[in-house]
Amino acid sequence: MAVATLRRVRFALLIVVVAGCSGGSGGSGCPTLEQGGIVPVEGAACATAADVECFASNSFSPCAAGWYTCVAGKFHFARSIDAEDGHDCSDSPLTSCTYEGNPTCGIEPYAKACTCESDGTWSCTCACYDGLECPRCPDVPMPGVMCGPAGNTCSYPGKTCTCTGGTFQCS
Repeated sequence: MAVATLRRVRFALLIVVVAGCSGGSGGSGCPTLEQGGIVPVEGAACATAADVECFASNSFSPCAAGWYTCVAGKFHFARSIDAEDGHDCSDSPLTSCTYEGNPTCGIEPYAKACTCESDGTWSCTCACYDGLECPRCPDVPMPGVMCGPAGNTCSYPGKTCTCTGGTFQCS
């Protein structure tokens, strides 16, 4: 009987220690790190209230970070920081991040780096390895955004942007 009681006490202490070490934007019990699928938050056991959003960083591809909610005792991905050119970043806890991508940038997804600008929107640039440049066009016209290769032209309704001197010039 004493051994069973001791095991229950050790188990309860383990839970208290794990919960006490947790923390995040949603409070106690929130995960703080999604380790790129190695230690996933999705599906992990949880006890936070369903209306609490927990922010978890992503160690493999920080722009893939986002918020999780507890549904039926398990964490489920609720929304991302949406780090894409021109998208809102005003509620993101991150001011900059990177996306892991194909190292040659021959096919998508391309590696890229994003910064939350003072106007509250993300500005993302290509971050191909070995100095290679991404030939991709932003989703929306982005005058002044870094680009490559020189001469790359992107067409939009009523506007054309050309990569000149390392940035898009639009007319």
